[in-house]
Amino acid sequence: MKKKHLQWICIVGFVWLNTQAVRADGRVLLMVPHEEEMIKVGLDLAERHPSLLISYRLGARNTAALKGWTGTEWVYVSVENFQSGNFFREGPDEAIIIQSYQPFPEGLIPSESWCDGVYKIHSNELRPVIHLVGQALHFKYDDWKWFEKRYDTPISQLNPTESGIHWYNRRLGDVFKGKRVSGHEDHLLWEIVRASKIMVEVPMGSEEEVQTILISDEEGKLDAPLVIEEELPEEEVNPLELDLPLAEIVSSESEA
Repeated sequence: MKKKHLQWICIVGFVWLNTQAVRADGRVLLMVPHEEEMIKVGLDLAERHPSLLISYRLGARNTAALKGWTGTEWVYVSVENFQSGNFFREGPDEAIIIQSYQPFPEGLIPSESWCDGVYKIHSNELRPVIHLVGQALHFKYDDWKWFEKRYDTPISQLNPTESGIHWYNRRLGDVFKGKRVSGHEDHLLWEIVRASKIMVEVPMGSEEEVQTILISDEEGKLDAPLVIEEELPEEEVNPLELDLPLAEIVSSESEA
């Protein structure tokens, strides 16, 4: 009986790792829809983790307009430069795409030539987006507290899985104020478009031990990716103020 019990634990643990251990760490490209709330969330996420932030607007007939955040301003990024990876000097290790109401076009999926892993979140709702990206970027207690204050939403709702929360954080008494989100299925919103090839084995255990993708600079610090700027109209300073002309999305398959 004991032997069967141990085998059952191993099988369950294997399934759990396959669903939860596909998380990003390192330089990350965040792609957010051209929506006020999602752009704000994207800027906040980029502040908490070195990230390259792209805002996208999809149009009719397979067209799109892209803008990149340099850390101080928004700059225009052509679809052609994005597809070739020429819009930054140092590419991301992985990409997380926030998909809105429109299906995300295949032609804008980051190429494997300059981005290893690609993941997609099928929601533009604030809570699950912060929760899933926070898990992906291995947020710590301080990160969750920052977002709790920023969006006036308890950690119990932003982080119902208690990702990155240690036992000593719980003793502070304010970790789980408010009603926790029960019955959530945020993990169903997370899609592996292309799994990262950079994987390291970790022992079975709690979520804190699952860090399958761990990438760092030689000095152990991550620098924000540098964006190659393209000229913008002088009057434009914010992606929400003026729409850029849409460019046609041509995938590599259609070119062939």
